[in-house]
Amino acid sequence: MFLSKPAALWLILLIVLTLNFTIPLTLLNFTTTIECNLIIDLKYLVTWLEEGKWNGITLPGGEKLVLKTSVLEITSTCGHHVLLLKNNGESASLPVTVLYILCSIIEIKYNSKVIYQQYFDIVASSRNYYKKYYSGSIVVPIQEKLMLETAEYLIKPEDLIPSQIKFKSTSVNSSYLISVFRNITGLNKGEFNVTISYNALVYIIHPYRVYVYSHKIPMYDIKITYNKSKLIEAEVYSYKPHIAKLRLNIPNFYFIKYMKTYFNYILAFSIILTIIYLIYSETRKIVLKYWIIAAIVAGIVLVVLSFTLRVGICRLSYALILIKGLYIDEEFIPPSNVSYFKTRNINSTLAIEACYFISNSYPYSINVYVNPYVKNNSRFIFAGRALCAKSMSGAYSAYIIWRVLLNYSKTTEIRVDTSYIKFDLFFEPFKDRQHYGESTIMYIKCSKNEIHITYTPLLIVNYGTLPDSHVNTILAIAGSFLVSLALAKRISEPLKKQNY
Repeated sequence: MFLSKPAALWLILLIVLTLNFTIPLTLLNFTTTIECNLIIDLKYLVTWLEEGKWNGITLPGGEKLVLKTSVLEITSTCGHHVLLLKNNGESASLPVTVLYILCSIIEIKYNSKVIYQQYFDIVASSRNYYKKYYSGSIVVPIQEKLMLETAEYLIKPEDLIPSQIKFKSTSVNSSYLISVFRNITGLNKGEFNVTISYNALVYIIHPYRVYVYSHKIPMYDIKITYNKSKLIEAEVYSYKPHIAKLRLNIPNFYFIKYMKTYFNYILAFSIILTIIYLIYSETRKIVLKYWIIAAIVAGIVLVVLSFTLRVGICRLSYALILIKGLYIDEEFIPPSNVSYFKTRNINSTLAIEACYFISNSYPYSINVYVNPYVKNNSRFIFAGRALCAKSMSGAYSAYIIWRVLLNYSKTTEIRVDTSYIKFDLFFEPFKDRQHYGESTIMYIKCSKNEIHITYTPLLIVNYGTLPDSHVNTILAIAGSFLVSLALAKRISEPLKKQNY
């Protein structure tokens, strides 16, 4: 039996509406790998004395400048840009916040060996990309957007910079470099190399994971020729901006894309088509003829939903555990994914500064315990007081410093572990509503004046819905009312015919 033309028109509209809601709900379950470029562009100003006057330029990347002057100076940063770009060069639209810490380092090399190393000023900042990603959609995964907005509000870049150390300015001149080299080597003339680099630590935060990119980025190579304390010649080479290829696993990427590109237009088209069908007499008759069946089906669906749907307020809690920095004999070492250092001292004091940033929303809560361990006789033992965060509502943060004495004649291993518990306080009596986990965020091995460090920050997320029984009750009442009304109408029609 073939459908009539009016019925077929209503069926097509129903299929379009069903697909418009089914497709995005299906896309919610997919995680997409997105390829993008991380651009780290750092600019310094090179100045020199020429005919008694200061001159200067910002050297373009990949170019060389040869100076024969009495004074050469590398001044503080003119600009720094850390950007996520698509492969075609356009600005990325991703559900992430990028937090970066840049620490400049100057190294003097002689005969291809580093003979002097000094950390200088730190730059920390952040950039969010999620606002553009979520803009223009009707429905978004609220807990994701909430987490990113909270992270942007809570984690201030300046809070990540340790305050105990006063950093020197990055501005250095040829006289300073020559005097340092002469004091170390005792040579009154010759040539040596200077490298100015940045240790870049970039956190790419999205709602379920922290991506970490760490790299030592060279900015300048300088070859200095001198006689006594006088500069004879300086060759300055400027490096091009650093580009890293990243692959980020992004949940709901095509869901948001569909909602922004198609959902609104298809929904508007369906509403207009429905109005036209209700005005057009042939299609209106179908609705009037089968409205009782439609009401019964809709009522049954609402009653079933009232028992199965968990409706309420979306709540999200998260904890981000970071190492702010290391200190070896009060010299600051910025954290990075993988680090290697050498020291001349026989004994040193290593200080580790850890911190957490937590936002707890009832009923989903997180407890965090950050513990330092030192290996002693093949066993790891506690090395200090734990950094604890218990189930307090709201946003808060804390930090702690642990100190360990290093003897480089022995091998010392240090581990910083994080254990955590996720709670659903709405169902607190049920122990299966708790989730336990452990992770090592930093491992340090010290031996023979060498220090090897690996570091991975940890993001813990706990989210769900705070149930609202009123919504389920309203759905059940509305569904029962529709079914009762339709059945009453269906029963009353034969009775009316009998009376006539």
